[in-house]
Amino acid sequence: SQNIPISTKPVQPNSPATPEVPVTMAVPATSLHGKWSASRSATDAFAILLNADNTFVLVSVTGAKQSKSTGKFTFLNSQLTLEGSDGSRLGGTVSLVSNSEFRFEPQSAGGKSTVMTFRKSQ
Repeated sequence: SQNIPISTKPVQPNSPATPEVPVTMAVPATSLHGKWSASRSATDAFAILLNADNTFVLVSVTGAKQSKSTGKFTFLNSQLTLEGSDGSRLGGTVSLVSNSEFRFEPQSAGGKSTVMTFRKSQ
């Protein structure tokens, strides 16, 4: 007679599990590619296009004034940095809420910053 090993480990069912994903999960840069928009008020809004080649176009509207900047972006360890072709620089922390929404908290010298929620444009 042969000895047949008997496992004492519980058998996991082959059902697809949907784990809870915390908001602070690592965000792949590819999930930020596309057109996004956010507004701080009824007269203060932003639109940004993040391209797969790490270039960006940012348009901001404050009242009747509109400004546009372009340049390169980097995204590493939840830190998004925009480096404008005019030498300007903007950076902050990104928290992915869903595939169509992320929160951006700009770095500020004074310690206070306004978190903006960007939503993917269709």
